[in-house]
This record gives sequence, C-alpha cells and structure tokens, in this order.
Amino acid sequence: GLIYLKDLLKYKIENAEDVEKITDVPILGELPLSKKPEKGAIVVQENQNGMMEEAFRGLRTNMLFMLGASQKVVLFTSTQPGEGKSFIAGNTAVSLAYMGKKVVIVGLDIRKPGGPIPPNPTELMARTVLEDAIEKLKERYDYIILDTAPIAIVTDTAIAGRVADMCVYVCRADVTPKLGYQYI
Repeated sequence: GLIYLKDLLKYKIENAEDVEKITDVPILGELPLSKKPEKGAIVVQENQNGMMEEAFRGLRTNMLFMLGASQKVVLFTSTQPGEGKSFIAGNTAVSLAYMGKKVVIVGLDIRKPGGPIPPNPTELMARTVLEDAIEKLKERYDYIILDTAPIAIVTDTAIAGRVADMCVYVCRADVTPKLGYQYI
C-alpha cells in the first residue's frame, strides 16, 4: 500500500512509461542524460557515432516517418521553461542538415527574444503574416523548425500551431509535471 501511495504522489515524469500511462501520443525518442550542455549547445557532430548522435538520428528517423512527404513545418514546445525544447530543436535541425537538407529554425518564443519584447506578442502571432512568412520559407527550405514558448505559460504556441504540420512536445525526466500532458 505504501509503494502504491508513493507512486501516486509522484507528480513529475520519470521515464517513457509514465508518458505512455498518461497519453497515447507516440514517443519519437528518448535522449540519454549527459553532462549538462551550455544553453542552446549543439551536441550532434557530423560523422560521429556517439550516444547523442544516435539518439538524435533515432528521433529524426521517427519524426520523418511520421511527417507526410509534403509536410515541412515542425513545432517544438514543452510545458514549462527548462525542459530542453530549444536544445532538442537545434540538435534535430543539425541532424537534418547533416542529411543534406536545408533547414531553418524560427525562434517564436517572442516573449524571451534576444532584443526588446514586443508589446503585443499574442496579437503578432495571430496575424496572417505568420502564414505568409512560413509559406515563403517553404519555398527555400526542406524543413522549418519552430522553436516556441512553453505551452503552459502563454497562448502564443497554441496560436502558432496552425502553421505546423507536426508538434513535438518535449518533456524531461524529473522536471516535467505529469499534469503538463493536459495541453496535448
């Protein structure tokens, strides 16, 4: 009884089995825990067969299998900051580029930009200019990676989802709350 009660009190994702119990959304991959990279660090290296390269190859393969032939836009999000969505988006983009694909990453977390925060971020995301920009990018690139804000924090990501062909929901063991899956 105590073990069952202890499991009930765990409120964070601990492994893929926890995710499978909560949702029937397919899992694209699991990344191994490694030494903490710098923020936004690229760990995938060309012509290497290390643990991280293989993990990202597996994620990439599963993602491409799920995407249709004409689908190009992949949105990366998470429940809250610090779950690794920018890290995974960047390394997935590099992994695609090593296949000879033209890839662009669009930073859509406009509440945490490199410059000043716009006064109306939600309204900017809702404008048709987003669709126009994505259509122009589709003409030049094989894949468009959208690195968005955490979906539990602001509505911007839900609004931007209209231009995506696939959403990759990033979770991190011992960080992502199980309640975060209500947003899927």
